[in-house]
Amino acid sequence: MNYQVSLGKKRADTCYYKEYNKGDCIVSGTIRLHFYCKYCIKVRRLKKNYKKGASMNSETLFKEAYKCFNSKNGDCPISYNDPNLFDRCFFCLEHIQGIKPPKNIKESDPPKNIKSKKKGSEIILKKSPGKELEIPKYEIQKFKFPIDLIEFSPLKKTKDFKIITEKDKSTLELFLSGYYGKYLVKTFRKFKIMDYRTLLAVLYFTDYYKNKAFKNKVIEWLDLLEVEDTGFYRKSIAMGMDFLVDLKFYTPYIYDSQLKQRNSSFNLTEKGEIDFSNLPSFSVFHLIDSYHHIKQKDKRKSKIKVNLSDIFYKRVFLDKYYTLINFKKILPLRDIALNLYLLIKRQDPKDISDYTIDFERVKAHIGITDKHITNARKTFEKAWNDIKGRGLLKGYQYRIFISKKDSKEKIKFSRQRDLTS
Repeated sequence: MNYQVSLGKKRADTCYYKEYNKGDCIVSGTIRLHFYCKYCIKVRRLKKNYKKGASMNSETLFKEAYKCFNSKNGDCPISYNDPNLFDRCFFCLEHIQGIKPPKNIKESDPPKNIKSKKKGSEIILKKSPGKELEIPKYEIQKFKFPIDLIEFSPLKKTKDFKIITEKDKSTLELFLSGYYGKYLVKTFRKFKIMDYRTLLAVLYFTDYYKNKAFKNKVIEWLDLLEVEDTGFYRKSIAMGMDFLVDLKFYTPYIYDSQLKQRNSSFNLTEKGEIDFSNLPSFSVFHLIDSYHHIKQKDKRKSKIKVNLSDIFYKRVFLDKYYTLINFKKILPLRDIALNLYLLIKRQDPKDISDYTIDFERVKAHIGITDKHITNARKTFEKAWNDIKGRGLLKGYQYRIFISKKDSKEKIKFSRQRDLTS
């Protein structure tokens, strides 16, 4: 992504410095772009350490300030530990407070024993900071989201489930209904929203590395998901990976990418129900073969290594059965809103206004379980407003009505011309 960065004071809408009545962030743009600013990232992480009693001596402070200015990274922790130490870092002075560095800067190493910069301390400054802010190298605006996970989303609640226990191991069987038909998801527990966000990160990094196997730092996952570097979120990502490795899909109505048609040849039980135990091989798939949490001895730093399943990777990234999704915009969406957005995004905008859909069918697909008409509509409207609040589905509208033909609730979507979602 190409974000323009100004050396002047350009304020991000939500900048961590606003608590000190500054609000100055060198990232230009609107809400959430402060995530790309080195200053805001540092204050988010180091503020907690300072509250726990962490401190730095004067010599270390100046060395960090010196390193910060010359490397152009803005990594100096001084001003983030204590706002009263703002004057210790020339980089912070210039780019946060707008104050030019002192003119008595000379080409010499930082003094070893410094008590106060105001008493004549001198620091070497080899170069002025560059005009570009370093953006994490893995940043891409849109990533490839599998259409199979749009059509057969695991991110929904259901009252139709079974718990199977074999050899002291319990398996949860979730019988779900979607826009394209019924399907089964097997796992060891119900999903949590962090499980799905972990999945988003897996898909995002897979698209970036262009490989079914990749390895990167846990801190990159935390930054991508916009969460704090805490034990809670590190554990949540690990639990999410455990959930995804165990997740298995049984999808009788899956689209056959070879025959270019939706599958309809599957076996039925004596009761006329879908026989999920006897489906074609391509109808049964899982997402991830394995993952490994690689830790460095006696250090908090660690990495995650992920291996996607061959079938899933081939179908999405080689057979190109995906749609492009803006990661940052969908990240805050909850389950129902996310399912609704992905469903509409999957449809051809040229044809979406040509047909009406049973509202019950849409409810089942996005995960609305409330049978009460009024409550179901309120839940749908809330999800719709959440989507619109993220700047998605621009120009789209919907109308829910009772059909005169069969007296059933119907919904119709429409889209204005010359607008993009």
